[in-house]
Amino acid sequence: KRADAGKRLGSVLAGLLAETPDQSRGEARSVGELAGFRVIARADRSITSEVHLSVEGTGVGLYVTGEDLRHTDPTLVQRLERRIHNLDSALVASQQEAATAKGEAERARARLGRPFEHDVRFHRLRHRQHEIGEALTSQADPANGAAVIPASSLSRSDRPPEFLNRLDNRCRSSGVVPSL
Repeated sequence: KRADAGKRLGSVLAGLLAETPDQSRGEARSVGELAGFRVIARADRSITSEVHLSVEGTGVGLYVTGEDLRHTDPTLVQRLERRIHNLDSALVASQQEAATAKGEAERARARLGRPFEHDVRFHRLRHRQHEIGEALTSQADPANGAAVIPASSLSRSDRPPEFLNRLDNRCRSSGVVPSL
């Protein structure tokens, strides 16, 4: 029965494609019903010869090429049925995604206007970064009589001992182990 319906649908679609002029699109037409939904077809010969089948109100659709129609595809109805059967699981998945998004939006709304939860730590680390930068700058300041050599270009044994001691002490006091 489905194979006969597929052949009949293929014949109708081939007729729609044949009556559509080259370089144009035909009007959307109802070509039947499936699972209580209207099936709409629209021939398109603007670039290639194909027919777009859609199941009204569901977002389900498929394209059938003119070549496919010449071979009279008896599985056409089955392909549409499978897509309709997947609507239930697609609906459940969409509802779950919507619920998740709604929950995330509510949590975000609740955080609006509240201070950044890591603000204190962030400012402490920024201050610490500034201190380290100052220490490094004073070590390499030509006004203090020191040569300007980037610390990263020196091996551990080439660095002045006072620099290493200060850096080691500062790193240990902040819980960081230096890897120089």
